[in-house]
Amino acid sequence: MFRFVLHRIVVAVPILFGVAVVGFLLLKMLPGDPTFYLLGPWAGPGAREALLTRLGWDQPVPIQFIKWLTNVLSGDFGTSTTYSVPVAEILGDRIANSAILASVSFVIATVFGFAGGVFAATRQFSLLDRFTTAGAIILASAPVYWLGLLLVYLFSHKLGILPASGMHSTDHEGELLDLLRHALLPAFTTALVPMAVIYRLTRAAMGDVLAQPYIQAARARGIAEREIVLKHAIPNILAPTVNITGLQLGFIFTGALFSEVVFNWPGIGYLLFEALGARDVPVMQTVILFTGALFVAINLLTDIAQAVIDPRTLRH
Repeated sequence: MFRFVLHRIVVAVPILFGVAVVGFLLLKMLPGDPTFYLLGPWAGPGAREALLTRLGWDQPVPIQFIKWLTNVLSGDFGTSTTYSVPVAEILGDRIANSAILASVSFVIATVFGFAGGVFAATRQFSLLDRFTTAGAIILASAPVYWLGLLLVYLFSHKLGILPASGMHSTDHEGELLDLLRHALLPAFTTALVPMAVIYRLTRAAMGDVLAQPYIQAARARGIAEREIVLKHAIPNILAPTVNITGLQLGFIFTGALFSEVVFNWPGIGYLLFEALGARDVPVMQTVILFTGALFVAINLLTDIAQAVIDPRTLRH
């Protein structure tokens, strides 16, 4: 197990470096003059050159990247050009807010996706199975922001039972129930696509297991169907299901980038949206690097969990 984990960590290092390089270069390729967004259209050439020199953006791109990566490795993520404070100070609360939204979304996606997949597999080719599978295909293909706008229209505009935006009500600041009430719509929006993916893969894996000879033999011995499903079938689909479910956690964080904008949720997604509009390069670089590192960490934890559940994966 130690060699397995060490190998995964070693493989993750060049992936993180690649994320840093690609993210840095993509931001440098953005069209337009960054000083236009920072100083406005009426600033003179001298002021623009002075700003580029102060930020170090007048140097060659490789030099800029080396300095930025060196600072990041030492824990310095730069200073926001919009708020004039260290990026780390801004990112802390935003990550916590995104973690709240992602946690609720992950629970929704996992519980409904896994339970729905198991339930549909035990009733394969029934009307309910066909209906839910068709719904899962549609949800897996739907844009996150479109789902968010649709839920706002139904539950906020038409029914008026859930808030359309924000993280708290002004008269209930800090209350847990009010937080969960505000989190329901963005969490469901973020969870719908991963839930559909988990449902489809769980249903397929469960259907394959239920068709195995040992399941047929258990039925022939008169074992109750519920016991067959719970004690014999589900344990054999846990390893691949955990792998897929863990990967969906990364998708939930990326999906939250859109739902946070739709629902005005103050997380890293909304922060990235604001930074893009203000051309706040240090914030954008840090968010991109954090998101890439999060994906790598989730993949690592998912591989470890799968190896614990099914030690046979250690041989690969």
